[in-house]
Amino acid sequence: MPFGLLNAPPTFQRLMDMFCRNLPAMAYLDDIIVLSPTFDQHLLDLVTVFLKLKDYKLRANRSKCHFACSRVKYLGLWITSRGIEVDPDKVSAVQKIPPPRNVKQVQSFLQTCSWYRKFMPNFSEIARPLSNLTKNKIVWTWTASEQNAFTTLKNCLVSPPILSQADFTKPFVLRTDGSSYALGAVLLQGADMEEHPIEYASRLLNSAERNYSTTEREALAVVWALNKFRGYIEGSKITVASDHQPLKWLMKLKSPSGRLARWALQLQSFDLNLEYIPGKSNVVADMLSRLDYDQEIPSCEENTVSIDFPARSPMEIREEQLKDEDLRKIIHCFENDDKDVNHANWLERGYLMNQGVLYRFSHDSESEEAQLVVPTHERDKILKEHHDSPNAAHYGSDGTYQRIAKRYFWIGMRKFITNYVKNCLDCARFKA
Repeated sequence: MPFGLLNAPPTFQRLMDMFCRNLPAMAYLDDIIVLSPTFDQHLLDLVTVFLKLKDYKLRANRSKCHFACSRVKYLGLWITSRGIEVDPDKVSAVQKIPPPRNVKQVQSFLQTCSWYRKFMPNFSEIARPLSNLTKNKIVWTWTASEQNAFTTLKNCLVSPPILSQADFTKPFVLRTDGSSYALGAVLLQGADMEEHPIEYASRLLNSAERNYSTTEREALAVVWALNKFRGYIEGSKITVASDHQPLKWLMKLKSPSGRLARWALQLQSFDLNLEYIPGKSNVVADMLSRLDYDQEIPSCEENTVSIDFPARSPMEIREEQLKDEDLRKIIHCFENDDKDVNHANWLERGYLMNQGVLYRFSHDSESEEAQLVVPTHERDKILKEHHDSPNAAHYGSDGTYQRIAKRYFWIGMRKFITNYVKNCLDCARFKA
């Protein structure tokens, strides 16, 4: 085939795809790899491949062929009996790269390291200071933060983890997490001590995605990860393990629209099993999406500021919920490793956990957010804020209910609000 033609590579690849059909072999352009479980089977497979090469009138360069190897270098990686490993020669070349002096050198370094990002659990977070330098209207400054990211990336390549090959006869486990600036995911197989990674993935959020609510970012992490690993998991059983429950919320929206409707349609093509895991157990995915940096490059951008109330930490909210006996039973049911019938019942009613805090999503609500479950001793405080305060304007029972129901939930909420409004002295005095 003539060199230099625009369509030469894809045309040749189509030929090789036809060649490898029904063969225990894979091909990327002119690189063919034959995989066999035993030595005797390998000899038989080689005979089959040679006969088909003869039928297709193709020839192999003897000096470039390697037979009966326990480990083989393929596409810049080493494929071994233990899994997929980084090529030490390639890594040593990266180690010799000096610190970049301009944007073009930063881009070249990131592109080189990106080839091995599947071996780095937190690549996008480590590289964030360097990625910021490549953005438009950013002034070039090489500080300790950029140097630390540069050094860390090179050190990560010295002893990267060994990724196991996927076994398509076994189910996959997908763990995801989303922070305020990044998404992280890891594809796993096996259980307990036999659990091993297939591939890591992470990416930064763009300016629009950073304006998403917490639930939307968690849902985005799952949708993005499923599409990222589609080549592995399509047609297989997948357990999605997350410390949030965005899929349960997303799949049961009464009238999804816009991106939520698109996400729901994408999820329908997968055989999903949803599993909630506490945040302390979701270590890998959590690490992928969160990594603190002391120094941050200031940006002069216009951003939408979203403030979530109440302005308390999840731990403080959780402590207040645990003081309510009924809510304590639900929380313990979710966090108990032995999932019983009660756990399924609470899930069916829309309850979910996020960062150790109990929420509830109403299937009949048009809201795209789950509501915080309020303990008994804090309900009067919620009413004072949304009915009695100067900004609340003493709405009627329906108006007050609609306002509170957007953010909070408790059993018997409408009746509680109606009685509270009826007994409001100011309402009785000025609205009579």
